[in-house]
Amino acid sequence: MLNLSPKCPACDNPESIQEGRVHRFHKVSFTLYCCPRCELFYWDPLYIDPTLYKEIEEPLYGAYHADLMGDSKMADSPLDRLPLESGRLLDIGCANGTLMLHAQNRGFEVHGIDFDSISVAKAQQKGLENAHAMSLDEFMISNDGQSRPLFDVITFFDVLEHQDDPQRFIRQVRELLKPGGYILGKVPNRNRFLQKVRYMLDYDYPPHHLLMWSSEALRHFLADQGFQDIVSNVPPFDFKRFIWHLEKKILGRGLAKTLKGMVFGVDDNLANIPCETLEKHTGKSGSLLRSLKKIEDFVFAILAAPLFPFYRHRNNHIIFSAKK
Repeated sequence: MLNLSPKCPACDNPESIQEGRVHRFHKVSFTLYCCPRCELFYWDPLYIDPTLYKEIEEPLYGAYHADLMGDSKMADSPLDRLPLESGRLLDIGCANGTLMLHAQNRGFEVHGIDFDSISVAKAQQKGLENAHAMSLDEFMISNDGQSRPLFDVITFFDVLEHQDDPQRFIRQVRELLKPGGYILGKVPNRNRFLQKVRYMLDYDYPPHHLLMWSSEALRHFLADQGFQDIVSNVPPFDFKRFIWHLEKKILGRGLAKTLKGMVFGVDDNLANIPCETLEKHTGKSGSLLRSLKKIEDFVFAILAAPLFPFYRHRNNHIIFSAKK
């Protein structure tokens, strides 16, 4: 049944289907809607008090602040999807500069922006002098009256799901792209493996994520915004990664975080980092945890084996690219 609903933020359709309701943060009630035209799922209200958002999001940056984040953006070399080997690249949501550094090593002139100043400082310490702590709005007006530089590639990994006005965001991105330039990004996959098990995934609720994308919804959105050569797909799991996700869906993260906190003396912000990285960071041994992890992996490999053929194409994220 169609309910009175806010217009879809991706296509302006005035009629959406109410999917559910959640009461989560500071007594704010969020309603989940599905747009039948473009297939986007979105939460209402979309606007969040910036001070509340900052309060909730900042702890999630602990691993970036400690410069312990791995190459999650670099899985399967997403830049290989583009027919370019050099040019000007802007990374929106650059964090500690992982993607910028990777692109620079490939021959790109790199620029990056992120609202988190501590993470940006980590990027600058790596020699990435064109990393700046600012929003996209600020970047659009930051050239002191000079003609705005344009980019061959603009990347935004794990950014689009946070937007309260995705049409405005993508229009700004288009303004910064050269004719024939490319966008490249990543979003959580709404149709991922065991996606209904959200009670363990607080970050997938507002105010962390406001929009819930599928490959089809992304294609609709980018086509409506005038992009061409749109590719939006879900990379398949490898078996090891599938086991890891199955463990997290069934066991959650609480026990592992507690054990890592006890062994390594780190807070929750760093407890998702692999043991090997925490050993180097803290100088403490995690041999007991590694032994327990091997037993856990063996048990879950047995559970995962019959499921893997059916769910290997239900990865947690979608990689997309398109041409202006």
